Amino acid sequence: MAISSSAAENGKAAGGRSRPGASGVAHPALAAMFAVMMLVAVLPGCPETGDDDASSSPPETSVPGEIDTPPPPVTTPSPTPVRQSPTPPLPSPTPLPEETPTPVPPTETCDGTDNDGDGVVDNGFPDTDSDGTADCVDACPLDPDNDADADGVCGDVDNCPTVPNLDQADADTDMLGDACDICPFDPDNDADADTVCGDIDNCPETANPEQSDTDSDGTGDACDICPLDDLDDIDQDAVCADVDNCPTVPNPDQADADADGIGDACSEEVCDGLDNDGDGTIDNDFPDQDNDGHADCIDRCPSDPDNDADGDGVCGDIDNCPTTSNPDQADFDQDGSGDPCDSCPQDPLDD
Repeated sequence: MAISSSAAENGKAAGGRSRPGASGVAHPALAAMFAVMMLVAVLPGCPETGDDDASSSPPETSVPGEIDTPPPPVTTPSPTPVRQSPTPPLPSPTPLPEETPTPVPPTETCDGTDNDGDGVVDNGFPDTDSDGTADCVDACPLDPDNDADADGVCGDVDNCPTVPNLDQADADTDMLGDACDICPFDPDNDADADTVCGDIDNCPETANPEQSDTDSDGTGDACDICPLDDLDDIDQDAVCADVDNCPTVPNPDQADADADGIGDACSEEVCDGLDNDGDGTIDNDFPDQDNDGHADCIDRCPSDPDNDADGDGVCGDIDNCPTTSNPDQADFDQDGSGDPCDSCPQDPLDD
């Protein structure tokens, strides 16, 4: 394709001077390059040029003396297919290691078992009686022997800790059960330690295992103020009757002016049922109407020598049945004989 002169001029104008070579003739290499450029511009698939660009493009001109050489065919390279590598599979997620729970050490509980495995059962729990068994599982938490007699009553409250006595009977209320009380009826449990329990000891507070009682007054000689006086100094003059010169009249000085063995205080007999003058005769010289040996002054039935023989409270000298008890003295027929001893209680003539 020839390059027009106007194009040459344009080239001159653009460069400010003309290219080297023949005047007005473009360099063959340049011409060929320009021709290729023009050809690419009109090839299909290239962006279309607007109408304004086509009208303004200079017309093609032939350069004299140059052979029009057809442009080399333009081959559009086939696009090289892009080989896509297969997407590798995503790696399986690495499983997190299982979290091993921190072992919780066993805790001891009060149940009679070694829960924490330290070789000690129920350690750390109260054991009041120090018997090795915690209170919470100890049947007798205050009894280290744990009901030694197995009667169902713990030793700390059992009134016989070593002798079975479920009923806890305690007759003398001394806190010792009858089953183990040496003196179950003696709250002092043989206080004088003479092996005779106080409830039958004639000297409960004075040891007298032989229990001698010369005057038979129920008080042992060992503790009897008057072991030979069964009345134990009846006149309370601190002189026992067996040696008192006036046994029934207080005379602690034992004065006896005439030295007759009878104290001055009782030399005169009085009617009181006692031998005041110590002559061996009671109430001597005082009247005894019925001669029964009892002075009238002290005789309940002074006219009845039998002194109410039937014991009905009515003296024989006035009793309508002297030998048959009849305190009501009933006498239906009014014959003087009480009904109990009247052969015909309704017949005054007893016929």
